[in-house]
Amino acid sequence: MTALNPVIGYEKGAAIAKKAYAEGRAVLDVAAEMTGLPRAQLERLLDPMALTQGGIQGPGPSDTASSGPAAPSGPAGSSSQ
Repeated sequence: MTALNPVIGYEKGAAIAKKAYAEGRAVLDVAAEMTGLPRAQLERLLDPMALTQGGIQGPGPSDTASSGPAAPSGPAGSSSQ
């Protein structure tokens, strides 16, 4: 639920996670119910692929076209010899 913290705050995120777990429901469904945020925004914020790329997703739709941060090219200071 930390993916939603910048948008809804820690307390509400924790409440959503607890309710989803207790009721055996999808986090997305409970979050839509408890936050009033559009489902499309929640789907973007909770997208598993985006979450693996790091960074904080903003609340607005303007960053949906962003491909995320560039992948690291390797350890700093390494060289092939």
